[in-house]
Amino acid sequence: MTQHYSTAQIVELHGALEKITADSGAWNKSLATLRAEHQARLAGEQSPPKVPTLALERVA
Repeated sequence: MTQHYSTAQIVELHGALEKITADSGAWNKSLATLRAEHQARLAGEQSPPKVPTLALERVA
């Protein structure tokens, strides 16, 4: 890591950190999907297939 930053770099870094830490109230859909799949695995359920098999047959 460098020992010095320009003012522009510090402002850019500060802005990036503010975006990361800001609570926008939005929910990441992919995170929600991952959580649901994880909970299904913990409950012993199988996750549904990601791509329907009929769609694969049509492409082939």
